[in-house]
Amino acid sequence: ARILLDGRLVAHHIYSFKELEALAKGGVQRIHTANVPSGGHQLEVVIAGRRSGDQPFEVVERFAFRKEVGPKKLGVRLAASATTNATVTIEDW
Repeated sequence: ARILLDGRLVAHHIYSFKELEALAKGGVQRIHTANVPSGGHQLEVVIAGRRSGDQPFEVVERFAFRKEVGPKKLGVRLAASATTNATVTIEDW
């Protein structure tokens, strides 16, 4: 996983099998904490991996969000199944 904020790489992580199992069971991971100024921003999420059958895949999604005065938390969720493509969603927490 790679996270870019306003075009700048701010986080990357290679997940172990145990971490993937935990996430699949509903676990969460804080991947990046930042102090960003108020205003509009662009978040890019890149997920790369392998599907069953050793098929490589990469999903790139871009999201625009607005930071107001005060704290803002965003959640990034990856959903996939054997029959569909992986999708990335972003949500306010």
